[in-house]
Order: sequence, then structure tokens, then C-alpha cells
Amino acid sequence: MVFAKLGILPKFAIASTRLRKCVPLVSDEGYEQLLTHPPSLQTMREYFNEALDKVEVTLAKSAFARLAGRSTGPVGWVLHAAQLDRGHRRDEAVTGRELKNP
Repeated sequence: MVFAKLGILPKFAIASTRLRKCVPLVSDEGYEQLLTHPPSLQTMREYFNEALDKVEVTLAKSAFARLAGRSTGPVGWVLHAAQLDRGHRRDEAVTGRELKNP
């Protein structure tokens, strides 16, 4: 993962939140003029939510495997990012039910 390789792991939560919301800035010129049939913001929002859900599940599984001694890697922080993005308090644990059906 790029964020881990660059040593900026906490910024994943920020990037993820921005992609999930898909809210352009007032000063944004837009992307519609660049494409013949541009996707709507809702379509992009749905795409990023689905893609980021898959990334977070994969990273969370990896983190749990690492905690169980089956894997290594700098992914433990993702649990906190996923929790914060889902509205959990920082000290709440991610449950196994959230990792089902990746």
C-alpha cells in the first residue's frame, strides 16, 4: 500500500473519507468537460465506497492475521482508520462480523 510505503499511514483515513464523500470544492472546475459521458457524483461515490470497503476488509484481515502471528506488515493502523471512517469510537474494537463476506 502506497501510504505504508511512504510512511504516511494516518493520511489513508483522510484520503478514504474524501473519496467516500465525493464532494467537490466550490473552486473545482469539474471533470464533466473532460469526458463524453461522465459518471455522476453518486456513481463515483458508490464506486469508491465499494472499492474502499474491499481494501479495508483485506487490510483488517491481514492485521488480524498479523496479530495472530500468521503474517507481517504495517497494517494494524488500518483497523483504527476503518473504525473512524465507520463512525466507531477510537477505542472500539472491530468485530469479526464486520470481516465476513469480503
